[in-house]
Amino acid sequence: MNKFLRILFTISLIPSSLLQAGLTNPPNGSNLTYIHVLFEWEEVPNATGYELQISGSEDFNNPSVNTTITDLFYIEKEKINWESNYYWRVRTEGGEWINTFNFTTTESSVTFQNDDNPIEILEYNPALASNGITIFGSYFNNYSA
Repeated sequence: MNKFLRILFTISLIPSSLLQAGLTNPPNGSNLTYIHVLFEWEEVPNATGYELQISGSEDFNNPSVNTTITDLFYIEKEKINWESNYYWRVRTEGGEWINTFNFTTTESSVTFQNDDNPIEILEYNPALASNGITIFGSYFNNYSA
Protein backbone atom coordinates (compact mmCIF):
# COMPACT_ATOMS: atom_id res chain seq x y z
CA MET A 1 0.00 0.00 0.00
CA ASN A 2 1.50 3.33 -0.92
CA LYS A 3 2.10 6.05 1.64
CA PHE A 4 -0.83 8.24 0.52
CA LEU A 5 -3.34 5.40 0.90
CA ARG A 6 -1.98 4.46 4.35
CA ILE A 7 -2.39 8.07 5.53
CA LEU A 8 -5.90 8.29 4.07
CA PHE A 9 -6.85 4.95 5.68
CA THR A 10 -5.48 6.07 9.07
CA ILE A 11 -7.32 9.39 8.91
CA SER A 12 -10.58 7.67 7.99
CA LEU A 13 -10.33 5.44 11.09
CA ILE A 14 -9.90 8.27 13.58
CA PRO A 15 -13.36 9.89 13.34
CA SER A 16 -15.26 6.59 13.57
CA SER A 17 -13.30 5.52 16.64
CA LEU A 18 -14.05 8.85 18.33
CA LEU A 19 -17.77 8.51 17.67
CA GLN A 20 -18.09 5.04 19.18
CA ALA A 21 -18.52 4.96 22.92
CA GLY A 22 -17.81 1.96 25.08
CA LEU A 23 -18.79 0.36 28.35
CA THR A 24 -16.07 0.78 30.97
CA ASN A 25 -17.17 -0.44 34.39
CA PRO A 26 -17.66 -3.14 35.55
CA PRO A 27 -15.28 -4.66 33.02
CA ASN A 28 -16.50 -7.49 30.82
CA GLY A 29 -16.09 -10.88 32.50
CA SER A 30 -15.16 -9.42 35.88
CA ASN A 31 -15.72 -11.08 39.28
CA LEU A 32 -17.00 -8.55 41.81
CA THR A 33 -16.57 -8.86 45.56
CA TYR A 34 -19.33 -6.30 46.26
CA ILE A 35 -23.00 -5.84 45.38
CA HIS A 36 -23.28 -2.03 45.25
CA VAL A 37 -22.10 -1.72 41.68
CA LEU A 38 -20.93 1.35 39.77
CA PHE A 39 -21.79 1.18 36.06
CA GLU A 40 -19.89 3.55 33.77
CA TRP A 41 -19.68 4.15 30.04
CA GLU A 42 -18.14 6.63 27.65
CA GLU A 43 -20.04 9.62 26.33
CA VAL A 44 -21.78 9.43 22.97
CA PRO A 45 -21.57 12.80 21.19
CA ASN A 46 -24.88 14.72 21.15
CA ALA A 47 -26.64 12.18 23.37
CA THR A 48 -29.27 13.68 25.68
CA GLY A 49 -29.81 10.54 27.73
CA TYR A 50 -28.91 6.89 28.09
CA GLU A 51 -30.92 3.74 28.70
CA LEU A 52 -29.27 1.19 31.00
CA GLN A 53 -30.43 -2.38 31.37
CA ILE A 54 -29.15 -4.95 33.86
CA SER A 55 -30.35 -8.54 33.62
CA GLY A 56 -29.65 -11.98 34.98
CA SER A 57 -30.09 -13.41 31.48
CA GLU A 58 -28.26 -12.68 28.26
CA ASP A 59 -31.50 -12.14 26.31
CA PHE A 60 -32.69 -9.29 28.64
CA ASN A 61 -36.28 -10.64 28.54
CA ASN A 62 -36.93 -9.47 32.09
CA PRO A 63 -34.25 -6.92 33.11
CA SER A 64 -33.99 -6.23 36.82
CA VAL A 65 -33.00 -2.64 36.00
CA ASN A 66 -34.30 -0.66 33.03
CA THR A 67 -33.70 3.04 33.57
CA THR A 68 -33.04 6.18 31.57
CA ILE A 69 -30.51 8.70 32.91
CA THR A 70 -28.48 11.66 31.68
CA ASP A 71 -25.23 10.85 33.52
CA LEU A 72 -22.40 8.60 32.32
CA PHE A 73 -22.70 6.42 35.42
CA TYR A 74 -25.27 4.65 37.55
CA ILE A 75 -24.93 3.01 40.97
CA GLU A 76 -27.15 0.02 41.67
CA LYS A 77 -27.54 -0.67 45.39
CA GLU A 78 -30.55 -2.98 45.62
CA LYS A 79 -30.90 -5.43 42.73
CA ILE A 80 -27.48 -7.09 42.57
CA ASN A 81 -27.16 -10.30 44.61
CA TRP A 82 -24.24 -12.38 45.80
CA GLU A 83 -23.12 -15.40 43.77
CA SER A 84 -24.95 -14.33 40.63
CA ASN A 85 -24.27 -13.65 36.95
CA TYR A 86 -25.37 -10.42 35.31
CA TYR A 87 -25.41 -8.81 31.89
CA TRP A 88 -25.57 -5.08 31.27
CA ARG A 89 -25.87 -2.78 28.30
CA VAL A 90 -26.32 0.89 27.48
CA ARG A 91 -27.68 2.84 24.52
CA THR A 92 -28.58 6.39 23.71
CA GLU A 93 -32.28 7.09 23.89
CA GLY A 94 -33.78 5.37 20.85
CA GLY A 95 -30.35 4.30 19.57
CA GLU A 96 -28.51 1.03 19.17
CA TRP A 97 -27.03 -0.82 22.14
CA ILE A 98 -23.38 0.17 22.59
CA ASN A 99 -22.32 -3.28 23.74
CA THR A 100 -23.23 -6.01 26.22
CA PHE A 101 -20.91 -6.86 29.12
CA ASN A 102 -21.26 -9.50 31.81
CA PHE A 103 -19.97 -9.89 35.36
CA THR A 104 -20.30 -12.26 38.29
CA THR A 105 -20.61 -11.51 41.98
CA THR A 106 -18.65 -13.77 44.29
CA GLU A 107 -19.69 -15.31 47.57
CA SER A 108 -20.18 -12.75 50.33
CA SER A 109 -17.10 -12.53 52.50
CA VAL A 110 -18.78 -10.39 55.11
CA THR A 111 -18.39 -11.70 58.63
CA PHE A 112 -20.31 -9.78 61.23
CA GLN A 113 -18.91 -9.48 64.70
CA ASN A 114 -21.25 -10.13 67.62
CA ASP A 115 -21.05 -10.32 71.39
CA ASP A 116 -19.68 -13.87 71.16
CA ASN A 117 -16.83 -12.72 68.89
CA PRO A 118 -16.03 -9.06 69.71
CA ILE A 119 -13.31 -6.98 68.08
CA GLU A 120 -10.18 -7.01 70.22
CA ILE A 121 -8.08 -3.89 70.59
CA LEU A 122 -4.51 -5.11 70.61
CA GLU A 123 -2.83 -1.73 70.86
CA TYR A 124 -4.31 1.59 71.94
CA ASN A 125 -2.53 4.93 71.71
CA PRO A 126 -4.63 7.75 73.25
CA ALA A 127 -2.44 10.37 71.53
CA LEU A 128 -3.70 9.13 68.15
CA ALA A 129 -7.38 8.90 69.18
CA SER A 130 -10.05 11.60 68.96
CA ASN A 131 -13.37 12.02 70.73
CA GLY A 132 -16.36 10.74 68.78
CA ILE A 133 -16.94 7.78 66.53
CA THR A 134 -14.06 5.52 65.57
CA ILE A 135 -14.24 3.58 62.33
CA PHE A 136 -12.03 0.57 61.88
CA GLY A 137 -11.32 -0.98 58.51
CA SER A 138 -9.35 -4.06 57.57
CA TYR A 139 -8.09 -4.42 54.02
CA PHE A 140 -7.21 -8.10 54.33
CA ASN A 141 -10.65 -9.47 55.19
CA ASN A 142 -12.77 -6.58 53.81
CA TYR A 143 -14.23 -5.74 57.18
CA SER A 144 -15.31 -2.41 58.69
CA ALA A 145 -16.72 -1.61 62.12
